[in-house]
Amino acid sequence: MNKTCKELSKQYQFEIAAANFYVMLENWFLVNSLHGFSKWAKQEAKEELHHAKVIAHYLGRLGELIEDTKPIEAEVEGKDIVRVIQEALQLEQEYLQTYNDMWFIAQEEKDVPAMELIGWFADVQRKSVNFLRCLVNKLDKCGSEYGAILQLDSEIA
Repeated sequence: MNKTCKELSKQYQFEIAAANFYVMLENWFLVNSLHGFSKWAKQEAKEELHHAKVIAHYLGRLGELIEDTKPIEAEVEGKDIVRVIQEALQLEQEYLQTYNDMWFIAQEEKDVPAMELIGWFADVQRKSVNFLRCLVNKLDKCGSEYGAILQLDSEIA
């Protein structure tokens, strides 16, 4: 297995952990009566699981098995919506950096198909990071004003 495939195999675990994280966010939002945010988190969980499947399919077509690594634990530590969304932003930023680093590994190995796949993932991550930055900014402006948070919740739905 080349280095790019090893990194993709690791990233598979990260995508599964991200899906789990967003399922927990969905639950957190439901418990806090933020149904629009819950719907958004549910969609994010589906996307992360889709990313894991794309990686698994790509590696499988190359005849490579996903390496069995220790699953990454995900948790929702935030006690308020701003902190929870900041955790999601941090997660997405870390994954964006991982994909950027992976792209250069694929470039060194002259693995053009992997570069294209990883470039696609990086583009998706950039969009997620930009959306979450905007969301954090809006939530910061809402402050502790629950009515403003509910308005934002209805816009996200």
